[in-house]
Amino acid sequence: MLKPKFTLRSFEPKAWARLAKKAGMKYMVLTSRHHEGFSLFNSQQPYAVKNDITGSANLSPKGRDLYKEIMTAFRQEGLKVGAYYSLLDWQHPDSYEAFNLNPNTDNHQPDHNRYKEYLYGQVKELAQNYGQLDMLWPDFSSKQHQGEAWGTKRILTDLIKWQPNIIINNRFWDGLENKNGDIGTLKIYSTNRASGDGLGG
Repeated sequence: MLKPKFTLRSFEPKAWARLAKKAGMKYMVLTSRHHEGFSLFNSQQPYAVKNDITGSANLSPKGRDLYKEIMTAFRQEGLKVGAYYSLLDWQHPDSYEAFNLNPNTDNHQPDHNRYKEYLYGQVKELAQNYGQLDMLWPDFSSKQHQGEAWGTKRILTDLIKWQPNIIINNRFWDGLENKNGDIGTLKIYSTNRASGDGLGG
């Protein structure tokens, strides 16, 4: 396992931000959570899966919030900041119903509505706990799981109240006021032979 080797020995967000500005970058989009389910930000949402290092789904060591440290460093250099956020979660017990990617060894009865509450809660944390958020970059929808499968209307209605100047991409798919979002993004698809679904890259 690689997680025990996550020592932060070369963690220097201020240096990264200075270099990004020097290179001419105008914005940065940071992965707040990816498909594996672990969060770079310190989420307080209830979650059954525990991380070996932190004892939760949060990756930051005790007393640290790596997401906040990075976002703050880039803001201080005058860059816009955005959050990449995976809509699916390969570990959350209530995402079994939608994706069936995890072995359900304890016969847990998945509740996708509970998972939608979890998504909403995490987006709320990103929007309310970390200052101005210039962009939200949700990722992954499919023909079977888009729009209200994620609770899009509720998320976007409140997100725009919390962050009125935010830009949102098109990856909620259905349920957007503009089907292309504020910005359109290209998708690269591969074929999942087992299910026939396209998986966005």
